[in-house]
Amino acid sequence: MGTVADDADRAVSRLHIYRCVSARPAEVYSLGKMSETKTRRTNINLDTALVDAAAAVLGTARTTDTVHGALRAVIDRAARERLVRRDLAELTPGVLEQLRSSRQLA
Repeated sequence: MGTVADDADRAVSRLHIYRCVSARPAEVYSLGKMSETKTRRTNINLDTALVDAAAAVLGTARTTDTVHGALRAVIDRAARERLVRRDLAELTPGVLEQLRSSRQLA
């Protein structure tokens, strides 16, 4: 059985989503076209207290935006968990400084 992160990997690879992830879940923005995904109308039973709490955290007003934001937050959390598991032994302070200096504008 796969982990949540593995499941999210598979879902994201099918959707072809490219995002920049911030430490704050509300700050996720697309770097390219979202994909060929379709919108699906559905009826689901939601705990209104949970929706209200999530909306307050995400800064959303509509239930649809809240659900989408919460789904993105789960996917982004899984991405951060994968990043934490990566072996970054070669990423020393000197290498980081080189990477940073090469990105500075002239």
